[in-house]
Amino acid sequence: MNNVTSQSKAVSIPYRLILVFLILSFSIGTAGCLFYVYQKDQIKEAIRNELSAIADLKVKQITDWRTERIEDADVIIKNSLISHRINEFLQGSHVPEVRKELVDWMKSLQKHQRRV
Repeated sequence: MNNVTSQSKAVSIPYRLILVFLILSFSIGTAGCLFYVYQKDQIKEAIRNELSAIADLKVKQITDWRTERIEDADVIIKNSLISHRINEFLQGSHVPEVRKELVDWMKSLQKHQRRV
């Protein structure tokens, strides 16, 4: 009989250790999932902030470009010599010198325009 009881003690399953293992496994798995969700949200927020900064930069670039074009138009309009020649040309003056002067002036503007 001693032999049977010693064998049953050796074969008995340590339920407490299994329970501790399951609790630890569940806790580590839950912590890992929570950390994953937290990291995913942090990465999404960082990307959202980056895209917002890029969008703000593009808006500023477009606004600056538009302001420059308006300033260029203002310079052209306020230049009485050029505006007079443009009016002559638009009124139907077919004097070749007027057309050549305007084309040369526009080529010069285009050549010396700020490059972005």
